[in-house]
Amino acid sequence: MRRMRSQVLFVLLVGLIGLGRAESPAATQPKEASFSQVEKVPLLSLSGSSEQIGQQEAKLVGNRAKELLSFGPTLVKRRVGEAGWKAHAFVSRALLENASQAHRDEIAAFQKASGLPQDELVASQTIYDTINAFGCSSILVPAEKSSTGGPLFGRNFDYASLGLLHANDLVKIVRPEGKFAFASVSFPACFGVISGMNEHGLAIALHEVRQAADGSARFNAEGVPTLLALRQVLEECRTVDEAKALLTKLPRTTMYNLALCDPSGGAVLEVTTKNVILRKGEGVNACTNHFRSKELCVDKTCQRFDSLMAKESGPYSVDKVFKKLDATNQGERTFQSMVFEPKSLLMHVAIEERPSTHGTLRKLDLNTLFAK
Repeated sequence: MRRMRSQVLFVLLVGLIGLGRAESPAATQPKEASFSQVEKVPLLSLSGSSEQIGQQEAKLVGNRAKELLSFGPTLVKRRVGEAGWKAHAFVSRALLENASQAHRDEIAAFQKASGLPQDELVASQTIYDTINAFGCSSILVPAEKSSTGGPLFGRNFDYASLGLLHANDLVKIVRPEGKFAFASVSFPACFGVISGMNEHGLAIALHEVRQAADGSARFNAEGVPTLLALRQVLEECRTVDEAKALLTKLPRTTMYNLALCDPSGGAVLEVTTKNVILRKGEGVNACTNHFRSKELCVDKTCQRFDSLMAKESGPYSVDKVFKKLDATNQGERTFQSMVFEPKSLLMHVAIEERPSTHGTLRKLDLNTLFAK
């Protein structure tokens, strides 16, 4: 029965039309929240229950989220047309039912408080699961090759901005009740995580992959939406190994590379709808948009990967990692760059220019921001 449902939703994704409906939570009183500039970085700070966090985000950045709602329909229609967008909206509603109740409650609370259309809001959460548009590059430096005394993790986010996303970059500090606090380099009304780090120094970054050697399906309608699954990783996991265990347990919607690093070092999880493979390298490691493990590799060809892996003399500093990222920038598609220091809970973010690697890294001390 589950297989039949998956097949039906996949067919709808390719060409049918549908709508959906979500319940709204009861009103609650929001806790303290803020939207401000910290080190010239737009910073959205949220805390409390799922409903409170959703209400806070709607109050503080609901107007900015409204500007972004055209992004999803525009991107999807460019790729698969009007019917494809309507099919995506239907599939998104079904996929959201696979997410945690807490995440569904937060989205419902935001929608109720903001008054934004449900279809566009929900569909924007699952674009990664159905539409190919990501690029991205990451470099993982072990502590023994770092000048900081701990591992370093650099990441470029490369994506089609369509004139909208790069103008609405922000960093979210989220302190959900009963879960780990985390920071996410994100956008208004993006409830999942693309890049981020939690209070235990576990940092993650998503990279699209389109081919796998294990015969896995590109899309699984029974999976948890990818960005929400990655948020769950930051909310529940302390280490690379815990992240692998959680993603192995969760049903996965599509395939991707997840670069990740904790205070002891970094690795890459190569993820498909069938398998989760841990790839660790000796010394510096890198991640782009191909699987490289013997179980999943189809094609290793990638100039960005080769550039990131090119040997450097001397230890790596934050600035040297940033320069390596600059060598792999993809012009205007690169509009978020960051360097994580998991051991000291520092996050350096560049989001002011395109490419972002031509801008300035701004240091955020997550020790202080999580404590607030």
